[in-house]
Amino acid sequence: LQGQAQTLQCENPGLKRPSRWMEIYAVPFPNPLTQETQHLAVSHHITERKGLEAQLNGIIHSAIDGIVIMNDHHEVILFNASAEKMFEYSAEEVLGKSLSMLIPERYRESHTNDVNRFGEFGETRRARGMMGCVVGLRANGEEFPLDASISCFEQGARLFYTAVFRDITERKKSEEILRRFEQIVSSSRSMLALIDPDYRYLAVNQQYVEMFDIPHEHFLGRTMGEMVGQEHFERVSQPHVDRCLAGELVTFKTWVTFPSGGQRYLDVQLSPYKDEQQTVQGIVVEARDITDIHQLEEQVRRSQKLEAIGTLSAGIAHDFNNILTAILGFGELAAIKKIGRASCRERV
Repeated sequence: LQGQAQTLQCENPGLKRPSRWMEIYAVPFPNPLTQETQHLAVSHHITERKGLEAQLNGIIHSAIDGIVIMNDHHEVILFNASAEKMFEYSAEEVLGKSLSMLIPERYRESHTNDVNRFGEFGETRRARGMMGCVVGLRANGEEFPLDASISCFEQGARLFYTAVFRDITERKKSEEILRRFEQIVSSSRSMLALIDPDYRYLAVNQQYVEMFDIPHEHFLGRTMGEMVGQEHFERVSQPHVDRCLAGELVTFKTWVTFPSGGQRYLDVQLSPYKDEQQTVQGIVVEARDITDIHQLEEQVRRSQKLEAIGTLSAGIAHDFNNILTAILGFGELAAIKKIGRASCRERV
């Protein structure tokens, strides 16, 4: 009636059949004869579409990720249940408001530029469609990390954006714990490695890398035989490794030749690495360089051997001395008795 085209959706209840949804498009036009404004209305069934929309709406609101849809003015037009839980706002508090209310103030300008750039060129400063790790703002003012992605679609002449958010607070905490653990492992003076059932290295610490003098990225995927020598591996290491893969805790000592340090004597412990079902998935290697200790022990053993030989020699000399003392004593007695024959005296 005001001279503007209108679109209307309505549900027609049925008496003997299910209700049907209709979409009516009405447009005004001047009558060429009377110049009066008349209206043309076109209607069609959208019952099936409304059913699909209801299903889609159910999927969106049951999704575990926060889903936010906004228009080209960045005003929120859909805020699902997970987003409500994540940001601690109800949908009523957010609908019609700018998405920037969910982002700390210091990031709002750059975020708006990212969204506009994506709408214009199909890309952001980050990977295409992926905004990566961003910072969200809860209703209570708490900031928290989010993994975010964005997509856009056109409806008529307008552009709409769909942002999918995932709260990664717990993942960030786990990553920090893992980072600290990696620092502890890397600072260990022991050589630490994780090896799969095919004898290939899955992970090594810094001490392992330094001893073999090979870049970390070139280490992974190589076999134990490639690192210590196939002959040494098959003769010395493999029997112990196979016992560990069978579930046994194994310890042994061996000499290994390293590119950077020459021959070193290692105290090695192999521990089975098991999954949640207690199935062995690999082995954890812990090797300590005990070359200096081993050499000191060898020196002590040599000293103990020399001491034992000296004690034995002294005992033998003492026993011979006792025998010789008796012989000399009897000889002196024989000489004193003035043996008559000269030949006897000479022998005495």
